[in-house]
Amino acid sequence: MSDPYKSGLATFDEDTDGDGTADAPGRIHVFVRDTSAVRQGKGGMDLQLVESAGDDAYSKLIGAEVGDVYNIRGTVTYFGRTIQFDASALQFLGTREDVGLPASLMEPVTITTSEANKMLNEEVQFNWQNFSDLNNQYVRFESASILDRTIDDDGRPSWIFTTDDGDTYVENYDHSLRYRNDKDAYESPFKVREEPFRPPAPASVVNVQGFLNVNTDFEAFQNEFGAVPNGAAFHLSPFADSDLEVLEQPTVRNVTVSSPDGIPDASETITINVDANEGTVSDVNLRYVSPVNATDTTTVETTSTGDGAYEATIDGIEDGDFVQYFAQVTDTNGDEFTSLTSTYRYLADGIDEIADLQTTASGGDGPSPFVGDTLTTDITATVQTNPDSTSLLAIQDDDSDTPATWSGVLMQIGQTARSLRPGDQITITSAGIQENFGLTRLVDVDYNEAGSGDPIPYKTLTTSALQDPVLAEQHEGMLLRFNDVTIADTNPDAPDDFGEFTFTTGDDADDLRADDASDAVPDTLNAQLSEGQELDYIQGVWSYAFGNHKLLPEFVSDVGGISLPAQEVPGTPGELALHPNYPNPFSDATTIRYTLKKAGDVRLTVYDLLGRRVATLADERQPAGLQQMTFRAENLPSGLYFLRLKAGSETRTRKMTIVR
Repeated sequence: MSDPYKSGLATFDEDTDGDGTADAPGRIHVFVRDTSAVRQGKGGMDLQLVESAGDDAYSKLIGAEVGDVYNIRGTVTYFGRTIQFDASALQFLGTREDVGLPASLMEPVTITTSEANKMLNEEVQFNWQNFSDLNNQYVRFESASILDRTIDDDGRPSWIFTTDDGDTYVENYDHSLRYRNDKDAYESPFKVREEPFRPPAPASVVNVQGFLNVNTDFEAFQNEFGAVPNGAAFHLSPFADSDLEVLEQPTVRNVTVSSPDGIPDASETITINVDANEGTVSDVNLRYVSPVNATDTTTVETTSTGDGAYEATIDGIEDGDFVQYFAQVTDTNGDEFTSLTSTYRYLADGIDEIADLQTTASGGDGPSPFVGDTLTTDITATVQTNPDSTSLLAIQDDDSDTPATWSGVLMQIGQTARSLRPGDQITITSAGIQENFGLTRLVDVDYNEAGSGDPIPYKTLTTSALQDPVLAEQHEGMLLRFNDVTIADTNPDAPDDFGEFTFTTGDDADDLRADDASDAVPDTLNAQLSEGQELDYIQGVWSYAFGNHKLLPEFVSDVGGISLPAQEVPGTPGELALHPNYPNPFSDATTIRYTLKKAGDVRLTVYDLLGRRVATLADERQPAGLQQMTFRAENLPSGLYFLRLKAGSETRTRKMTIVR
């Protein structure tokens, strides 16, 4: 039912002919329909085959064409809630015409979004009444309206549509190379797009068809349209270009605004680009609020510069204020269209303290106003951690008895930065600002060493204080200490175990997470603790990852009142340990370290959220002790991955995040 050469979920990294060059993706996804559907109906008759490179089924399916008929034998498997079929044997019977099957067998089932998904308590989930019939089914939605989209010419664009004016909806999923833009590594005969795919503009009317499937990791619009409980909602995967037919488009298809280049001036000119039918735009304005808590919105008229571009200037911004702005376009029918809202911050003296980079427009949760920029800075700060032994590098620049909020930040560790020690003073002259799933980090940092002294003391707080998300955000990157703590949970992620535990200075409702991200903390630390255990203190770097704020102790001694056997220290044979990779999240490369308690066969692999192997980093016999390697992931898309270490009969797993 789908073309194997359009399958695009895997990484193109398999060398199937042994010549040392990648010539195939690690797996293919192919949707099939049981021919019994001719007699019994199509409900429940479709299934997704997932075959890995090198398997016999893979080699037979890779040359198949839509309409080919096979006898298939294999095993039904699951990854999470996604049902898949792993074929062990295939027998080609001929084409559909050869075996006398009607063309109607290949047609989709026409349904509405309300038949696929329903709303419950303002959240979307399966329409359970139809789940068995529709799971993996080839379906068609007619005269559907696009509710929203994201444009990503180098990544994975998203779009969401409805057939009932938004009462219910379905989001896309990008199984197919024809509906994603991040697979340039694929080679012929795989059918990669020559031009980027852009979803239709909001308010477009479309006919769209594809395969309904269960996915839990790609909810691009959950904040706007309601979170999916436990990922329980159907997504649609169109495969062929003809699966998406645009019937109507709005006169204005897209409106974007530019961002200031570098540190903004008090007077900043903004460019607005309008993608619209010729002669249909009647008015374009720039609207802004500053400071962001102001009640009035200022409207600025624009000047056309041609080819759908307009300019407007924002004046009179006070030092330190944030500006939130967007463009508003009115067409000749009187309909209004707006861009996404953008934010910048004006700093008259430039960036001379960490708070200039860290402070958010909301004063709490949110990104740095300079995310994605590389800026000239004049920040003198104190190194707070031991990057060489822990792979953590945090700096602060307020050395008062009670350090101010926003005065700390984590920094990428370059080769020279590993020689820094707590108390060293550095002057940062240039830095890139990166936001990794909610955590601000400095990357590509240029600095000069400016002396040495003592690190800034830990700031003492209670766990109840950091239940306030505003305060939690404001303390990111700072060294914090909690006295008289009680262990609440030794494994909050059970049945998985990622080495985390929770603790509290009050009751269990006020607990916070701690993570073994430091290379100097063994990944079995949480197993040495017990629920209800009382400790004198716990201290470390306050950070954020995988949806939670958490404390990162540098050393076992930072978890006051416990001691561990010497053999459990990373680097010493005695305990199998997969240490946190650093950096994490990362863009192109990360350092992986693990400790083997004895010599033996080792297999180190990387899996994506679908449970499919995307890389093998080691598959050999290795000596006991600490091992280290660099994992380069330039060809992998952004997302969550699992690093799995297998040594003998033991296995260790960690999460990694790639961010582009």
